[in-house]
Amino acid sequence: MSNYVMVHAEFPVVDSENIKNIYDHLEKEKWIKFHTNGEKTLFTTWYAKFKDNVSYDRVVSTAKNDFINSAKPYNVTPSLIIHVGPNMPYIEIGE
Repeated sequence: MSNYVMVHAEFPVVDSENIKNIYDHLEKEKWIKFHTNGEKTLFTTWYAKFKDNVSYDRVVSTAKNDFINSAKPYNVTPSLIIHVGPNMPYIEIGE
């Protein structure tokens, strides 16, 4: 069974131009932003899928490193909430 990881990240004191650069970096690392039909987006919540032979510790370590490295050029350390589980995260965004 595959491992899915969901990360909620806050990047304090990063301006909108640099936050876009951080998001571009995360997308290049294969992280996917949660979104619905394109009208609403949860910009700070992401997910990725790992193969089933990747350990829990490795998934968490990779997630932490990807997000921390994305923010390094802007001298900020993100606050992260990381959840790992066997199912793809479910999202529902209200109006």
